[in-house]
Amino acid sequence: MTTPLSPAELAWMDATAQANLVATGKATARELVDAAIERVERINPQLNCVIYP
Repeated sequence: MTTPLSPAELAWMDATAQANLVATGKATARELVDAAIERVERINPQLNCVIYP
């Protein structure tokens, strides 16, 4: 069993690296989407760049 990646680790991965996680079963697409949504919700109040969730 592998150690799950933190949201901070996922944030620094490019799309190819994230796709590799899904392809190798180390993460699901849903986990990656949830991590991205969490980052947007956490950072958007300072950036105010996402208008429509």
